[in-house]
Amino acid sequence: MKSKTSIFFISFILIGFMGLQRASADSNDLEMLKKAKISLIRAIEIAQNDRGGQAYDAEIEDDSFNPEFEVKVTSSGKKLKYTIDGVSGEIIRVKEK
Repeated sequence: MKSKTSIFFISFILIGFMGLQRASADSNDLEMLKKAKISLIRAIEIAQNDRGGQAYDAEIEDDSFNPEFEVKVTSSGKKLKYTIDGVSGEIIRVKEK
């Protein structure tokens, strides 16, 4: 019984810790959205219009010091990952997946 209690307690702590990390990530996303001059919708439009593709995933990246949007697009049977500058709206890079 002691083993089950220990496992439950450790699981409870780990789940709580993961929840704190998620809350922190959401806070970082909000900070980046405040700094952005374009919307996520506009970033999607920019990526789709570049090669006439269709977006299937999009998010704000908080890994850099400037807001950047990551937009995944399918175009002509290819999967492309766009990085869009959240301030200027310029395409920073396009990677084929």
